[in-house]
Formats: sequence, C-alpha cells, structure tokens
Amino acid sequence: QQSETKGLVLGNYVVVDRIGAGGTGEVLKARHRRTHLVKTLFDTIRGFEPLAEQLGITYRHQIARKKLPRWVATDRNIVFIVLSNLLDNALKYTPAEGTVWVEILPGDGAGWYRIVVRDTGLGMEQEEIQTIFKRGERSQREEIRARDGFGLGMYIVKELVEQHLGGTIEVTSPGPGRGSTVTVDLPFRIERDNNPQ
Repeated sequence: QQSETKGLVLGNYVVVDRIGAGGTGEVLKARHRRTHLVKTLFDTIRGFEPLAEQLGITYRHQIARKKLPRWVATDRNIVFIVLSNLLDNALKYTPAEGTVWVEILPGDGAGWYRIVVRDTGLGMEQEEIQTIFKRGERSQREEIRARDGFGLGMYIVKELVEQHLGGTIEVTSPGPGRGSTVTVDLPFRIERDNNPQ
C-alpha cells in the first residue's frame, strides 16, 4: 500500500507540471467522456481500505446510489485524482483509532453531486485553511510537519476541481485536534442509458 501512496505522490508531480505555469509537460485538459459515475467513485474509495486498515483507522463510506445518475460525461481520471488526494490527506492526518467518513450524495442543484470527506484528525486553525491551497504550503505545526508531504495535494485538488471540472471546494475545521471536513461539489452532464442505480 505504501507503493500506491508513493505512486500518488509521483502522479501529483506530473499533474503539477501540467497545470502549473511554466510546466514542461503537455497542458492538462479535461476530457469529458461517458463514465460510470458510481463505479468510478466506489472503486476509488475501496482502493483506500487497505491503507486505512494498516493505519488502524476506521474507514466508513456511503454512496447515495439510487439518487445519482449511472452514466455521466466527465473526466474519470481527474475525478480519480481529486478523490484520491482527499482520501490520502484524510488518512494521513488522522491518528490511529480515528475515523474517516466519505459520503457521495446529490448536490444542491440538478446536475451536481457532492463529495464529503470528514475525519477526526489533526484539524486546522482558520489561518491554516487559507494557506492549504497554495502550492508547496504546509502548516508549521510539529504534528503536521512530522507526516510526509510536499504541500501539493490540496493545491492540485483545488486547481482540478475549479479550473478543469467547474466545481467548488470548501474546507472547514473546528480547530486543531478536532478534525476537518472537505466538501466538493461537481457538475455532471447526464448520458443516455441512465436508469438510477
């Protein structure tokens, strides 16, 4: 499972190169294709179960299958990168015996769905929330610096959500030691053959 986490880190460097100014790689563009939305989300979420078990973290997930469309037009790879970074962060900053919840549900308006990732982890000051989306920025708190990281994950998530998928992201926390909640709202375009799950 450590190799998968390292793979995510390496993948993040590639993504940063393709979305950042002055990157050397091909510019990343969203490719909206017919995608089985629930399966894409479910497979990504299930992929982190071994890591949660290894870390001794309770990992809960719920998908409102009957309220979500089956086939949509979206960029499956970008959705995977966004959700993977959110889950990796939640597990990374949640101590053993903590809990991470993932919920996928309809958004507030038609044509939107919502990803909510909550944890009982290290939490953040309000000032820290303002900086986590900046490239290379990490908290100076010792308990956070003690965990591996390069300050890229949330920067990538925000860029992909807002600039490539046309969505929104919000992070809230009651404070240090009290966990965090990340809410991502993403639009979709329904494809044919769309009976509810």
